[in-house]
Amino acid sequence: MTRPATLHLCHVRNGTLRKSFLAGSWLFAMCNLPTGHESLLLAAMPLERSELSPMQQDLLAKGIYNRLALTNLECCPQTEPVTGMMLHDIASYNLAARPTIERRYALGNDLGVLAVVPGTAAERAGLLGGDRILSVGSTPTSTLYGNLIRKKASSARTEALELWLAKRLQEGAQKLAVQRQGTTVGITLVAPIGCAGHVQVEQAGGIDAWSDGRNSVIGADLLPYLTSDDEVAFVIAHEMSHNLLNQVAAIKGNLAAPKCLIKVIPLKISQESKADLIATIVLRNAGYRPEAGLNVLKKITILASKGNTSREQKMKRRQVYLQGILAVGEKNNDRQEKRPPEN
Repeated sequence: MTRPATLHLCHVRNGTLRKSFLAGSWLFAMCNLPTGHESLLLAAMPLERSELSPMQQDLLAKGIYNRLALTNLECCPQTEPVTGMMLHDIASYNLAARPTIERRYALGNDLGVLAVVPGTAAERAGLLGGDRILSVGSTPTSTLYGNLIRKKASSARTEALELWLAKRLQEGAQKLAVQRQGTTVGITLVAPIGCAGHVQVEQAGGIDAWSDGRNSVIGADLLPYLTSDDEVAFVIAHEMSHNLLNQVAAIKGNLAAPKCLIKVIPLKISQESKADLIATIVLRNAGYRPEAGLNVLKKITILASKGNTSREQKMKRRQVYLQGILAVGEKNNDRQEKRPPEN
């Protein structure tokens, strides 16, 4: 999905309507909604979603992404070990914030475990949020990519360390020396192979989601509108599908494309509808309900259109096409053979 212009929201409290978006106990409502849409939109915003902390939002998204990644190897041109760790290092923070971060996490130049997604390889290995990975095998993490520690905050070093760790894990089980509350603990980490990439929740991302060819991003303001894990999974699967299509495009010739994508690539439909179609495959493989995608598209049509007739028509065409795909899926187990034409 291409990032639209930032949408202004209103919140209502004690009968007062003010612009902005605030989480917590606020009741959310769109500014200037077309008549008849208010009840649909307000019904789509459970307070428990809006009350999640940034860390909880990331854990929710990463848990769903990990499930999608591990159950869709047949769809992925690029693969890597899936650990379930949220990692960070001192370079992730601005220079002014580093003393505070150091007091809290004692990172030094090592690789830190910010949090662990429940039910993943990292949890099974015994890793905990707050752990500091001193070494992998005989290699100290503090000696790696020191040139990427700069005054301005950047995720470049964390990403480089993640890729380095992934390559090591592809070779097999790795022995980690972990610092935990002043004690060094030995941990053996084995990670299953899944689709390459990550997902993150961007706090300044607005009501939006996008991808970069490898990773997927959800704007934090979108989450309160997604009423179930199935709906969150559809958004992630849609962006993940864009990444898969981009990865296949980098391969010379579609014969090298994964089996589940080979019949989708040549279809004469929009890239957005291709991503919707692949998302239904990805969701089914992971045990999520693809039907939730229709609810998501209806909500996004309201949120993203805001008087833009052209955008609204495009979103409605996507709804019609997805509805047809779902109907075909119900009648035929081979969901890639029969597809309705896109309007």
